[in-house]
Amino acid sequence: MKIGVIVPTTGPYAILGNSFVKAAQMALDDVGASTYQYQLVIRDSGPDPAKAAAVIQRVIREDRVNAIVGGVSLIGQVTKPFATRA
Repeated sequence: MKIGVIVPTTGPYAILGNSFVKAAQMALDDVGASTYQYQLVIRDSGPDPAKAAAVIQRVIREDRVNAIVGGVSLIGQVTKPFATRA
């Protein structure tokens, strides 16, 4: 199961995005033995929500993730409609 983690890992919000990535990685480590194999697909949304839409669409179409999580509210607002449609 591929999980897209879409957060700003560069720019002024990088500290928040990178902290979220670490939290997602820790959660994955905590899963342990499971029926499923999980893979995080980490993508930098950048700090501009308008530009994040292209990143989100690529994660859905090209990376073919099964789920998406985002850790910064502005990016999450852009992510929600794309994730809902996918």
